[in-house]
Amino acid sequence: MKKHIIIPVAILLILTLWFMGGSEDLPEVENSSSGIPQRVISINPAATEILFELGCQGRLVAVSDFCNYPAEVKDFEKVGGATGHNFERIARLAPDLVIFQGAGEDMVKFCRDRNIRTVSINLRNVGEVYDGIKQLGGLLGLEQEAEQICTRISGQFKEIENKVSSAKKKKVFFSFFRTPGSLAGITTVGPKTCLSELLVRAGGVNIFDDVSQDYTVISKESLLKRQPDVVIEPYAIFSDFEKDTSQALKDWGKLDALNAVSNRRIHFIDPDLVLKPGPRVAQAAMELAKIIHPELFSE
Repeated sequence: MKKHIIIPVAILLILTLWFMGGSEDLPEVENSSSGIPQRVISINPAATEILFELGCQGRLVAVSDFCNYPAEVKDFEKVGGATGHNFERIARLAPDLVIFQGAGEDMVKFCRDRNIRTVSINLRNVGEVYDGIKQLGGLLGLEQEAEQICTRISGQFKEIENKVSSAKKKKVFFSFFRTPGSLAGITTVGPKTCLSELLVRAGGVNIFDDVSQDYTVISKESLLKRQPDVVIEPYAIFSDFEKDTSQALKDWGKLDALNAVSNRRIHFIDPDLVLKPGPRVAQAAMELAKIIHPELFSE
């Protein structure tokens, strides 16, 4: 029997690590070796995408278990996830640069002891996406390519913003997580998150833009009080499953007093696109704009 689920807890934790980044006390780059890196391990999925955009995937010798885009990355050797690194395998591959996310004290110590350069890339908002692309471009001797990527992304954002500029902003609720099969544990995103920024760029208003935390569990009562025009939910679709959102629609149907439910404005989006800030960040904003303002894209 085929199974269709909202993002599981394990994946949610990994995604939260991507967003939240790490300690500000840790240096971003450990200069344990010199020269332009030629053997790179990336255990940061967004950084892996950046490396492909820069055209230097030929330098990649391994990636994390959670690196899944572009499709070619599946053929690379895997060295663990955001935690639980396979240090023995990393040592055997003899990299001269390891890219990770967050604090990663254990990774930094392991690499320092072996004279391997490390860099922590934390992409928590659009500005940090630009910074991360330029930082990796500088490390890899691809400054011009990095600038071109940033210019392209900026142009894509301007195109989206021009498209939605004349439209009335819609009130949007982004359901970051909830208990599968129910409306319990509904979690949303705060104003300082990349997701909230993308909603605004896409012509929406985050109805919880006044919360203090980046990720907040909210009640059904508060959701009914704020009455979003649109509900958007990331829906985990795995490669061997067909997309089927019927159960999720049934779940939301239990809250029929919600305008978005009665108006059939419950929408689903690929979590891999919107929950990993990286070089596809403008593409994510475009998909959100199409959901929020379908009338602008009907041609």
